[in-house]
Amino acid sequence: MHAGRRFTPIEFMKWTSRDTYWMLFLATVPTLLYYLGLKFLTLPWQPTAIVGTAVAFIVGFKNNASYNRLWEARQIYGGIINDSRSFAYTLRDALGGKQSLVVRRMFYRHFAWLTALRFQLREPRIWENMSEKRNTNFRSSHYDIPETLTKVDVELARYLAQEELTYVLSKKNRATQLTAIQSEELAVLKNNGTINDFQWTQLQQGLMKFTDNQGKAERIKNFPYPRNFSSIATYLLFIFIILVPLHCCGSLTN
Repeated sequence: MHAGRRFTPIEFMKWTSRDTYWMLFLATVPTLLYYLGLKFLTLPWQPTAIVGTAVAFIVGFKNNASYNRLWEARQIYGGIINDSRSFAYTLRDALGGKQSLVVRRMFYRHFAWLTALRFQLREPRIWENMSEKRNTNFRSSHYDIPETLTKVDVELARYLAQEELTYVLSKKNRATQLTAIQSEELAVLKNNGTINDFQWTQLQQGLMKFTDNQGKAERIKNFPYPRNFSSIATYLLFIFIILVPLHCCGSLTN
């Protein structure tokens, strides 16, 4: 996510250079053909205006919908941060401080949960466009994605014992399995009297919040902007790009 004041014109040119060249080609061909004598390559302004109006409405709606999805994701991210903080100090105080081996183990398991979740959310989907050439070129010259520079098993090995690591890596939804292990250990601590019922309830509610936020994040990840809306916007925009140079040729004739 760009966190500066704005994208610079140079960044925009680099990012959109391939599309810009393609649009210049589409505009240049009918213009050259018109000047070579193919005067029938003209259109009145009405079709262009109608398609342009439709494109403006659809793109505006798409921008609003995309921002709503972005804001929902930001709220989920903030929820994970706040819930992690409250879970950490509740766990610390319930189990005898941060020097406790149990606290340390559960802290590290939570770090593993965060790691597994971010790797799961980076898994590619067929509708995503991060692998397109223009995006990969821009990314390679401006920033790196940590999840593409290392592997999940290497990162999880920093936080988990070998037995837990082997078990978690054998599962599809690794983040969920790590939360389940946390819950299982809390149950053991409750049954042996290390924590009381009230402390167990507070900590269990923290795990439930993590599960809830994970589900919300996975919902955004696995449910794209509806393909019919996206496809219509793309097709109308392409038609508009084709019509504009033909309309301009007609304007030159008039």
